[in-house]
Amino acid sequence: MQKRGVLLVLLIGIAIGFFLAKIMISNDCDWPCLSCSVIVNASHDFARPVLDRAYLDTAVTMINNATKFVHIAVYEFRIYNTTMPIANALIKAKQRGVDVKILLDASTWNTKTTSKNKKTIEFFKQHGIEAKYDSLTKTMHAKFIVVDNATVLVGSTNIVYYGLTQNHEANIMLKNEEIAKQFENYFQFLWTRK
Repeated sequence: MQKRGVLLVLLIGIAIGFFLAKIMISNDCDWPCLSCSVIVNASHDFARPVLDRAYLDTAVTMINNATKFVHIAVYEFRIYNTTMPIANALIKAKQRGVDVKILLDASTWNTKTTSKNKKTIEFFKQHGIEAKYDSLTKTMHAKFIVVDNATVLVGSTNIVYYGLTQNHEANIMLKNEEIAKQFENYFQFLWTRK
């Protein structure tokens, strides 16, 4: 009798989980030409939490493994010793023929961040990397890296000293072509809008 009760509770929990997942997955996106209904189920796909200090090594490894492109959208990216492993990986990726693009925030309300991001844009342009501000009409608060339409690193981390060394940050690395393509489509939407 007790085993049946446990089994019943387990089955109800699974049913509720599927129901909630269906609700969350079926919500429409707020930008054009994209369906957000993707279910990860292929055996080669995975999702891995990337917490706190793990971001730096994870990002560098993803960039080092890129063969086609690395596209980054992030609120803040500053160039100094702490962030140089990522910057150097991006420069090396560009040198081996990988398409590298970086999209950073610019705003009229936060001129300090805009000014610091300008220095980052200038740094990368000196190394032949396309880097620019997002639209002034929206804040670039997204923080993600897409590599080769295969892998995405998305979460809370800005590529700055505190984001890489001090803050509690929560990210997830997803290896799934469909999800990566959706993030790449979103990146292209952001990259091309005025």
